[in-house]
Amino acid sequence: MPKRESRNVRTQLIHEARRLIEAEGLADATLRAIAREVGITPMASYRHFADGRRELLAVVATVVFTELTSILERRTGDDPLETLLEMSLRYVQFGVERPHLYRALFNVELADPLAFHDTWEEEGTITPVSAQHYRDLDRVKLNAFVVIVAALRHAQNEHLLDTGDVEEYGLALAALLHGLVGEFIDEGLYRRASTQRPWSGERKKMSRRVVQLLIAGFAHEGRGNRLASR
Repeated sequence: MPKRESRNVRTQLIHEARRLIEAEGLADATLRAIAREVGITPMASYRHFADGRRELLAVVATVVFTELTSILERRTGDDPLETLLEMSLRYVQFGVERPHLYRALFNVELADPLAFHDTWEEEGTITPVSAQHYRDLDRVKLNAFVVIVAALRHAQNEHLLDTGDVEEYGLALAALLHGLVGEFIDEGLYRRASTQRPWSGERKKMSRRVVQLLIAGFAHEGRGNRLASR
């Protein structure tokens, strides 16, 4: 297969994998279904992703995490605490509006590849290209967390947050945001009010309040009361 045609097939596989995941969910995005949409056999897809569906999923997740990071990086104003709050709400909105895709980002299928790709590459269990795909995903997942920590550090540098461990604050905030998305898309919190618009006013209001309370707990001296009362 010519190199240009091979690249085109690879791009189509990534596109169709994402489309199927977003429309139908991860369970229906089988390698067979993805390959069928592209017009190749499932075995032919291994020429592009030697480690199979999980490698293809890792590439899709890398693209989506990169998009999420760009959304989180948007500046909304000069107030570091308000910027932190708005960034947090954008994270929850991203997950609520793309539930199947969000679940795929944190799917257990990727847990072992992210943890053991270096060992597997050394053992010859996966190819260097496959290992690089998992390495890329590991990097962009970290980048998303770095953006959250950077916003917290900026607020801390402005003496708006306490002088605690900013990475611990970041872990707490990331866990809260992930939990909120899960409550909305898996537990169906405010489902009745959100059938037409997943990121409903009720969900946004709850998210804002919960994030405000958490950030207020990090806040320096009287700043916590100011944020919690907004």
